Amino acid sequence: MGCILCRGIQPGFLRGRQPGGRSRAGCRHPDADPGGGSRRQGQRGPHCQTRGRLPGQHRRAGPGTAVSGWKLPTSVTVCGQEFAIRSDYRAVLDAISALRDPELSPQEQTLACLEILYPDWKRLPDLSAAAQAAMVFINCGKPVEAAVPKPALVDWDTDAAIMAPAVDKVLGYSCRRCAYLHWWEFIGAFGCIGDGQFAQVVSIRNKRLHGKKLDKAEQEFVRNNPDLVTLPKHKLTSAEEEFFKSLGV
Repeated sequence: MGCILCRGIQPGFLRGRQPGGRSRAGCRHPDADPGGGSRRQGQRGPHCQTRGRLPGQHRRAGPGTAVSGWKLPTSVTVCGQEFAIRSDYRAVLDAISALRDPELSPQEQTLACLEILYPDWKRLPDLSAAAQAAMVFINCGKPVEAAVPKPALVDWDTDAAIMAPAVDKVLGYSCRRCAYLHWWEFIGAFGCIGDGQFAQVVSIRNKRLHGKKLDKAEQEFVRNNPDLVTLPKHKLTSAEEEFFKSLGV
């Protein structure tokens, strides 16, 4: 499958999935990472440097190795060594933003991503292997396969104001106000979004991308909310394409 990082993902209503229920987990976690690596909160902030394994998790998956969907890992394996990774969704969104920062070179983007995600990033034995492990974590434990880039339907920064309430509806609590929410749980909730303004916006983008005609209500929505419907364009340079290709994404 494509990588969440570079390809973007589609909420459940575009994949034919039924809207899901509430998350079984609350917004707090024994391995809570309240700081979240958050430039969104004005600073990178304190982070929880958890290194313990989750109950019943006897084996760690390395780069390119799928892990159980029942686990919520807080560490990854790099060159045979286990490293804590900041698993709060805010930290991961910051890392994704760093990887798309047009003011940084591809190498600087990756280094910024590693600094955000790995509390002990200075001890990483191999930056390329660490980046690959991070990609698998961001991709919710699934191997990242090279694929032809597809136009994104979602922008994590641009859509934050309408995405968060939709995620809240699935979770049953505020994702922005809770102290900790594991990235995989955030993505699980995102995948279960079934209706609302965010769903309408993404559905319109999907129709326009595939040349489908909008109905009268959708056309009126576009006229009244052009900034919500239109995403900023980010075209990868040839250097960025080659660099991400070297990471397998």
